Amino acid sequence: MAAMTGGASAMETGAAAPKSTAVGTEEIDFAVEAENRGMKLVSSTREENGGVVLTLDLGKGKVFTLSGVPGRGPFCVSTVHPFLLDGLFVENLEEIQAQARRIQEVMSAAAEVYMCISGEGEGDDEEDGEDKYEYDYGGMEMEMDDEKAKRSFPTQEGGSVFEDTDISQMLSGKAKSGAGAKSKAASANTRLMRDLSRLMRSDTKKLGFSLQLKNDDALHEWNINLFGFSDCPLAEDMKRLEKEKHLDHVRLMMKFKDDYPFSPPFVHIVYPRFKRSTGYIIDGAFCMELLTNQGWTPTNDIESVVVQIRAQMVVGKARIDFDATSVTQPYSEDRAKAAFRSAAKIHKWAISDP
Repeated sequence: MAAMTGGASAMETGAAAPKSTAVGTEEIDFAVEAENRGMKLVSSTREENGGVVLTLDLGKGKVFTLSGVPGRGPFCVSTVHPFLLDGLFVENLEEIQAQARRIQEVMSAAAEVYMCISGEGEGDDEEDGEDKYEYDYGGMEMEMDDEKAKRSFPTQEGGSVFEDTDISQMLSGKAKSGAGAKSKAASANTRLMRDLSRLMRSDTKKLGFSLQLKNDDALHEWNINLFGFSDCPLAEDMKRLEKEKHLDHVRLMMKFKDDYPFSPPFVHIVYPRFKRSTGYIIDGAFCMELLTNQGWTPTNDIESVVVQIRAQMVVGKARIDFDATSVTQPYSEDRAKAAFRSAAKIHKWAISDP
């Protein structure tokens, strides 16, 4: 993996070198490439080994350097700008710069990450000054205003679900040793360790969920519990479930592939059983474009993914199936995967095998 650094990088401060450079048989105008992504090319140089060093400005002086050999990779991204460092700009490019082979891929990812951490472009979907959560299902648009969404979250105060401890203490040597290897699996482990560590230090209870590894040595499988529903039919069902079955949460399984974060995790309900198609749940699977290849982006945050799943259950009026033979009987993972593939086929969503 290319060295990632937040320190100073060798940026061109003199006259800009020629903006176009030959990469193999292709002549690339990096000034145009940068402009197409909302950036400005400050300078470009070509090294003897065929490498390219670009200095790019994301706007208002937020400058970073991108270097590497196109067609070979990996690439190196560095910056000295305080905002980009505080916003984890370089850190969020770690996986893509390690696997990309075209310098334009990293440029696109850089623009996307910047938009994400800066918050620019948000608010375009607001109407009459009110935020809305919107979901598309079968061509039918459903909306839930911000106030109702807030009421669906638990109101009790509470501390973090996890102790603020070192994530490495939870993992076996297998998971930890893979983090340094230059492979897709190791790259996924690195990202997952970082994501899990952040969630451990967050107060997820206030958002209505908790999580833990399914097994201490299985970094790619997470158990997630949803709870604290209010002001919705599911809240009443949860009260009945706790009274009759002494169960106070909805258990989800989130399973990550070796190429995470470039592909989405597979998420399905373990228990309880839900009435078919309520909450956009079919045999334990979620009918949700976010969890497909075309709806997923590597910059997605797991916390926000869980929050959106939880909100979709409320919007879709999820109802627990108390008429089932056993309401607490776990869903089959294979059956949930089959249901997810079927839903994706109906909606023509691109997915890889979950």
